[in-house]
Amino acid sequence: MKPRLLLMLLPFCLTGCGMINSFTGGEPNLDPPMELEPIEARAPVQGSWETNAGTDSGDQFVRMTPVLDGETLYVAGFDGKVSALDTKTGRIRWGVDVGEVLTGGVGVGEGRVLVGASRGEVIALDIRNGAELWRSMVPSEVLSAPEAAYGVVVVRTGDGSLTGLDPLDGAELWTYSRVTPALTLRGVSRPLLVQGAAIAGTDDGKVVVVDIGSGRVFWERTIAPAQGRSELDRMVDIDATPKLLGRILYVVTFQGRLAAVDAETGEVIWGREASAYAGLDVDNDAVYVTDSDSAVRAYDRRTGAGLWGQESLLHRSLTGPVVVGDYVVVGDYEGYLHFLSREDGSQQGRMRLHDERIISAPITDGNWIYAASSGGRVAGYGVR
Repeated sequence: MKPRLLLMLLPFCLTGCGMINSFTGGEPNLDPPMELEPIEARAPVQGSWETNAGTDSGDQFVRMTPVLDGETLYVAGFDGKVSALDTKTGRIRWGVDVGEVLTGGVGVGEGRVLVGASRGEVIALDIRNGAELWRSMVPSEVLSAPEAAYGVVVVRTGDGSLTGLDPLDGAELWTYSRVTPALTLRGVSRPLLVQGAAIAGTDDGKVVVVDIGSGRVFWERTIAPAQGRSELDRMVDIDATPKLLGRILYVVTFQGRLAAVDAETGEVIWGREASAYAGLDVDNDAVYVTDSDSAVRAYDRRTGAGLWGQESLLHRSLTGPVVVGDYVVVGDYEGYLHFLSREDGSQQGRMRLHDERIISAPITDGNWIYAASSGGRVAGYGVR
């Protein structure tokens, strides 16, 4: 791993990436963020709302990604607060404080709103009013959102385990365990639940697919083998949640590869060199990736060939991308949302949600886009 690349992680890992920090000595970032250049275009927004949900993450780099369920947006913060918001007005329907430091959330399914705590606890709330239903301990810290479907809650924890819980009472149904590398990025991809299977990326560059009902492994595939002489060089974490389109799974590793994989067989259809951890998205034509330097790149979905790269936002700690309409949208460390052309990556608009960073990728229902700042400010924007 190149030292410059590692140092770039520090602006948002000073408190959350202790292992990485110990190898860099807390050195300052050698690559300053690109200054924003004036652009003529305005953000393509035709309606908006903003509210303070009180879900504050402060200086903690935790991706508490909001989640949509029908006409409700669920958000949570490091401070333990969880809120349900109306997607069209931002009105807070309910809000609760679970009294724990939250590091994983938010998941929705089986009539539950699910969050994970730093001390290895999963908390289930009633989706209707936020009333607490149960708490369950899992093997270690929960660093991504628990997910629920097909009668099981699936949790990915920091030690590399996948655990299945009963959504009625939180009882453990099964656990899939694996050994993690000595050094990893702080963070894990959230499990993807489809057709009775749980798909997860691992910290050693693999994708594993297990049966939701039993935890039995269907298949496991290496996307990027660990290479290099040092533990730093050998980091190939999959922290960006894989995306599924049809039967093709798109997955990217840190300092490894971007690949298209047959979700039924595990066969790698194509792969190319790439490095990312913030996220990716896909549409009928392309795969969009925010790489480790905060360049946004598009690749042909069928072949992996490069289509375009937007490098005017380098080192701005961009979120993963989200496709909405004709745009690819990312957030940055100063609270800006950037609207890029889906066709060529050119900057088409920019607006500021808040003066605090946007850590989690925006989410969309196809017509509106929703984003949350680390200070608890949440906004919805209708996109032309």
